[in-house]
Amino acid sequence: MTNAWVKLPHACAIQLINRPAAGKCWRSERTFLRRNICIDQYKSLLAAAGLATLLALNSQTAPADTPPPDKPTPCSGVQIVQGMSADSIQGLVDANPAGAQFCFAPGFYLLNHYITLKDSNQFVCTDRRKCVLNGARQYRGALAGAYGTTRQRIVGFIVEQFIALPNTWPDAGLQVRDYGEIFDNEMRENQTGVSVGANVTVRSNYIHHNTVYGLSGGPGGNILIEDNELAWNNTSHQDPDNDAGGSKVIGSTAASNNLRWIHNWVHDNWGNGIWSDGNVRATYQYNTVENNGGAGIDHEISWDAVIDHNTVRNNNTFEQDQGLSCWHGAQIVLNNSQNVQITNNTVEAVGTNAICLANTTRKEPRVFPQALANISVTGNVIKLRGTVNVGVVGDRTPKKISFDSNTYYIDKPGASDWTYMNSMTFKQWQAAGFDGRGSVLPW
Repeated sequence: MTNAWVKLPHACAIQLINRPAAGKCWRSERTFLRRNICIDQYKSLLAAAGLATLLALNSQTAPADTPPPDKPTPCSGVQIVQGMSADSIQGLVDANPAGAQFCFAPGFYLLNHYITLKDSNQFVCTDRRKCVLNGARQYRGALAGAYGTTRQRIVGFIVEQFIALPNTWPDAGLQVRDYGEIFDNEMRENQTGVSVGANVTVRSNYIHHNTVYGLSGGPGGNILIEDNELAWNNTSHQDPDNDAGGSKVIGSTAASNNLRWIHNWVHDNWGNGIWSDGNVRATYQYNTVENNGGAGIDHEISWDAVIDHNTVRNNNTFEQDQGLSCWHGAQIVLNNSQNVQITNNTVEAVGTNAICLANTTRKEPRVFPQALANISVTGNVIKLRGTVNVGVVGDRTPKKISFDSNTYYIDKPGASDWTYMNSMTFKQWQAAGFDGRGSVLPW
């Protein structure tokens, strides 16, 4: 047997590649989306699967959706050679029909203006992430779809040092139009790495060290953000409460629905990790969200969401070890959102809050939710250490809030780690009607 996959909890799989040394955790940028796992964990998984003999394997083929860096990316279109100017590249785009493919040779490309793509253009770096598109911290965007076009695909570039201007297209290093895909690129040191709109897919990218946001955008329906690493963004340390951090996708009642965050690793951002504001039908599944300064997942004035099978830990570090209430954020935060299921997540809160729901009086138009309502928090594993909180706060009592069948690990028996408008013990929490089938275990 030459390839082996071990099924992990939460329907995730990790390929056994480059076994770590004993006691070490294995993680790489190329394969993080299959999750990291410590050697002791995967020994037990292998034994359970009857695959212990495979521990002797030292290397395997990388996952099919992440080509090895030394394998050329197939491309048979218009050839772009190292050092060509933005004007020369744009001239080739203009001279070729919609749907043309452009094949970039490895090298450095200084672009003094963005390249405008036609319908169905494909821009491909023929040697994965060895084509560097650089904006010299002076120019807006590298590649952007023309207004009214669709289905562009951008594959395998490094995009760096592009700026943005308020209310001006493009407003990020990479930006495509409807039904476009941004796949397997690295975006770094831009003002914003990537911007998303309607029907856009952002998949398998490494989005890091951008000065304001790693990813932003909206409103727009059918946005898929999948298998990306989003890390160390907002390097300028702008105020995360004033639009900066790992990500933010805004919406509206008319045009923003079906936003999906699937299998991403979101970590070490100066601000919130995943932030949605005014979205309809959002899904957050199988993400690992950790070590962000703000909330791990922040679902704000939004509707109809599922937050399911995520690992969310060590976020809200700006507030760590300060003993602050649920008004000050948590690993998972809801504010005035409605019809949300938070289920089957693993949440670790060490010196910061775990899951906090807030019911507040706000000034947004009445088309947005005006109150917290219809929230179910069920079947989660919630670990609490230090002075931390889980529960509900508000300036008025919300409607239809349910916590049930959650398992809590705590470090202090009898601690008042639960909140329903006021702090309480687990016994008081159950008396208030929550977690009748829940349990508390030592951590």
